[in-house]
Amino acid sequence: MVLVGVCGLLAKRHYTGAFEILVHSYLGNLAASFAVYFVMALPPALERRPAWIAAALALAVVQGFELADGFGLMRNTDDPWDLLANTLGVAAAWAADRYVLTGSRFTRPRSRPAA
Repeated sequence: MVLVGVCGLLAKRHYTGAFEILVHSYLGNLAASFAVYFVMALPPALERRPAWIAAALALAVVQGFELADGFGLMRNTDDPWDLLANTLGVAAAWAADRYVLTGSRFTRPRSRPAA
């Protein structure tokens, strides 16, 4: 799943089409945040962390990176919508984690009919 995020990050520069400005402005934030969630889901011991901890850590990293102007490592533009894009990227990763990796359908289990 980290590679899905990395591919989105790399593909954004080649995109031309509808909503091109939005894609070039925010797909990088969405994709990087998506990838960071899955990096945070696996600690060094390679045991999965609870999803809420991975999401909190990923948000802290990507929002900190954004607010600290890329930690001086990258050119960063001051755009408050980037914070929303980061949050949506982590939310999409959490949803993918729950739906794809754990098989959750986001619904409550049906109760059994009375006999």
